[in-house]
Amino acid sequence: MPDRDQYDTEGVLAQAEAAARRSEDDLAVVLAEVDRAQASIARGRAELAQARAELEREADEEERRARAGELGRARRVVQERIDRDETTWRAVMSDVDQHWSAVEVRGETVAAWRTAIDRLEQEDPEFAALYRSVAEGRDPAERPGEWDSLGPASDAEPPVRPGETWPRSGPHRPGPDVPDPGRW
Repeated sequence: MPDRDQYDTEGVLAQAEAAARRSEDDLAVVLAEVDRAQASIARGRAELAQARAELEREADEEERRARAGELGRARRVVQERIDRDETTWRAVMSDVDQHWSAVEVRGETVAAWRTAIDRLEQEDPEFAALYRSVAEGRDPAERPGEWDSLGPASDAEPPVRPGETWPRSGPHRPGPDVPDPGRW
């Protein structure tokens, strides 16, 4: 008859083997999840590469059309200036480039975006509410009239309302030496 220590050893060994099998099963499940995640990431990367290639083709086509004058005189002049490294799209769109062609293209672009945003606001009330809350600088979860996300009110400077000119000083605002950025 086996002694008591032998049973304990065999029991512990059996428990260890069972735990190892469970661990192997758990590891197999985790590895399968990792494989699925890697496949999903690979699909996402392929879709992203395809989208980038399409955007590059579209940009190349737009540049060709601009050089040919199909998009108007101002756009042709801006593209020629970009080609000669006299400006960049960043300078054109950020108001740094004040050449007449940049001013005109910037205005056309802003008008096109405004038209698209207006259409989206009319078609989708949820988009309109979110867009307006972001444009007004408040948390979209706040009810109208609750402006906690803007911080405490200051007696020194009233809040800017849509249609008002941007204050010329204060935290996160241009100083007196910076031209007025205009209306929002």
